[in-house]
Amino acid sequence: MKRLILATFFTFFALSGAAYASPNVSFESSTIYFHPEEPGDTSVDRGGILSNPGTSVAVLENARLTGPNADEFSLPWLTCAPTMDRGATGTINPGGSCHIGLQMIPDSLGWKRALLSFDIEGQGQIDIALDGWGGRAEASPSAETIDLGDVEVGDSALATVTISSTGTAPVRMYGVWPDADDEGNSDLYAFSKVEDECDDIDMLPGEDTCEVQIRLAPTSPGLKRIRLEVDSNSRDETHFFVEGNAVAADPPVDPPVDPPVDPPANPSDPLPAGAARLGLRIKLPKRIRPGRSAVATAIVRNDGDARSAAGSVRVKAPARALRRVKPVRVAALAPGQTARVRFRLRVKPRYRGKFRVTAVVSSSGSSDVSRSGPIRVR
Repeated sequence: MKRLILATFFTFFALSGAAYASPNVSFESSTIYFHPEEPGDTSVDRGGILSNPGTSVAVLENARLTGPNADEFSLPWLTCAPTMDRGATGTINPGGSCHIGLQMIPDSLGWKRALLSFDIEGQGQIDIALDGWGGRAEASPSAETIDLGDVEVGDSALATVTISSTGTAPVRMYGVWPDADDEGNSDLYAFSKVEDECDDIDMLPGEDTCEVQIRLAPTSPGLKRIRLEVDSNSRDETHFFVEGNAVAADPPVDPPVDPPVDPPANPSDPLPAGAARLGLRIKLPKRIRPGRSAVATAIVRNDGDARSAAGSVRVKAPARALRRVKPVRVAALAPGQTARVRFRLRVKPRYRGKFRVTAVVSSSGSSDVSRSGPIRVR
């Protein structure tokens, strides 16, 4: 019985040793990707590392290319071969590795695919997929310079830039980033990236686009300018500029105040010489860009036959679209007199769409009057 156990043990040990005494070559990835190349051009060498964690020497031979575009790729060179000739046989010692490199030479536009295969003695065949594109990748911004015009200090403005795939090969986008070293920059910290749809995406030629939004929020007057790099697999460097003129905010100006109207001796008595009756018209901007502001005007007129008391104009709008607008004071008006009241509408940066603004004028002794109108944000 003891002899049978020992025989079984040694047989298992021998078989296990034989199983491990063989090459075990693997490549660091399943696919080698090539940057787009125009037809007739030759790419730089692309490749990777073959490793052999096995316990015997691996002999790589019979390198070959198959697949629909095999003739548009070169045979590889091997650092573990006696020479650097393409297609040469190489060996990898146990625990060792071997660098390989090959090229793509497209002869037409379009997607290029092939399969690189090696025969390895004692292991079999190993396959590596090749993937590339014949054509030119180009990422083009919608404008070379986006001018935001005058922006008040303490306020902000938003620039939206569209990046398009305008070449003949897909664009691999890695994002849009400020070029901090560019000499044309002015007050780099006045700008910030709000949204970047162009980060880590692929865009097909002539079809796909992405958008990036840059905010200018100046803290001091003067010209503000930033250069932004479009990071992609395009051969050519692509960039654009965003600029704006920061201006000091105008100090608030109170409207002139007319002398107050003496109230009647008895509150139940009517106002002398008839009654005041206020009318209201509003002038609104048709469109405001997200994150920007615009001035609206309320025109108040006393259509009654008595002097009105001083009052105010209040502005109502959805809180999701507009920042709060403080009430604006309206002076007392004589019959037939008109007052113009200006107020600033500040749209929230993330709002898109259409909303209504309502202005209400209130005055003691006169009924409230309201008017409303639409504003589009885009």
